[in-house]
Amino acid sequence: MDWKKCPLTDRYYEIVKKVFGSWLNSQKITPGQLTFSGFVLALLVPLGFYVHAFWGVVLIGLSGLADTLDGLVAREQNKVSPKGAFWDSSLDRISDLFYLLGFYVLSTQSVWYKEAGVMLFLAVGFSFLISYLKARAQSLGKICESGLMDRVSRTVFLLVWGLLLALFGFREGLFFIGLVVYVFLTLFTVIQRFIEVNKQF
Repeated sequence: MDWKKCPLTDRYYEIVKKVFGSWLNSQKITPGQLTFSGFVLALLVPLGFYVHAFWGVVLIGLSGLADTLDGLVAREQNKVSPKGAFWDSSLDRISDLFYLLGFYVLSTQSVWYKEAGVMLFLAVGFSFLISYLKARAQSLGKICESGLMDRVSRTVFLLVWGLLLALFGFREGLFFIGLVVYVFLTLFTVIQRFIEVNKQF
């Protein structure tokens, strides 16, 4: 296994294409519709977590799936465009923010919610930096494909973490262990990508 990349990502795309590919080809769904649907679902994530962690997880899952399908549909319908990529990437960053805001809503159940807020701020920052490094590298004509915590991996991590909190209820130990691991892995990915790009100069 290549430690520089998470094998989960390629496998995830293979499964999604196999399960939804033929169905999507028979539907009149545009990439833009899927992008917007995923974005709207992401905006509802904090509300979902406010109601119950289970609904927050469901919304993250549906939003993440829609985000995956928009790219798949764009390629299948030959509608890949710079404008579409720009909108997709921009809305993805907002979605990332709202996913983590959902976990901040959960953190208000803890007496350590201020500390959780600081760590979630770092989580958002590192998540954004992961994407920024790739975008900036590509704008300079460099390759930036490494990293354990790309967007698919981050989303899956949040789904598993959220599902555990939904099943066992909010427990400070479980919440903060998940948060610390997320922050550490995203920081590690930032370092991975920085090293990869820096070697190309």
